[in-house]
Amino acid sequence: MTSNGEANQFDATHASADLPQKEQEILRQLKRDLKNGEDARRSLLSASAKWSLSEEIIEDAHHCYILAGEAFDLVSLMSRLAGDCEGVIPREDLADAVFVDEYALIMLNETLRMELGSVKYNQYLNYFYGVLLEEILIFATEDEVKKMYTSNGFRNVDKETDIAFSRLYGANERTLLDRYCAELGYGPIKGDMTVTRKQEFTYWLFKFRMRSAEPAKAASDVSKALTYMQMARNKSVYLSFMDVIN
Repeated sequence: MTSNGEANQFDATHASADLPQKEQEILRQLKRDLKNGEDARRSLLSASAKWSLSEEIIEDAHHCYILAGEAFDLVSLMSRLAGDCEGVIPREDLADAVFVDEYALIMLNETLRMELGSVKYNQYLNYFYGVLLEEILIFATEDEVKKMYTSNGFRNVDKETDIAFSRLYGANERTLLDRYCAELGYGPIKGDMTVTRKQEFTYWLFKFRMRSAEPAKAASDVSKALTYMQMARNKSVYLSFMDVIN
């Protein structure tokens, strides 16, 4: 149950071909709701609230819904559930339900808390502020660096990412990535990161920044990222940002 705010938690991982009975029933109920004309997005939210698998292996692809045990990637789980419902309702309706404006979603506040339950709602807040907004903050800071250099006559800025990282975290990306690997017991990362690892690193950066950030500076950074997100929602820069993080 979720509408009464009952806490629902992730408590298992899964790598076998057959889903646990609980998850099979969640999918059956989701399909019944969709067939009966229930709102697709609300049905997916309800199923996500009940889902207990924190990660899965599906056709050799790794799907992780809870990063570092704390940050809930709600939209990824909704997308995974929608994938099992193709053919139940038109694909366009499923796509509209899954392609969520997360800024609008987070503004639902208590409505979303009631849908997800308090535990998953707080984990989604961790994801929104610690992953999504942190990625936007990095992107916005890189954009500021580019504008600063181009306004001074420099057309090509090769190290805007390292400059942005130094401004936000006091060190360049490579140094921080090595520290992240050392803290979590990972081997050195030399090539491209998986999407999950990149998101986990971003969440680690958020927590790293918050350890030493003064409250006023932390609030200012959140405000900057939210402002940039609002601005970007209706501008082409949003498409550029989505290309960067995906």
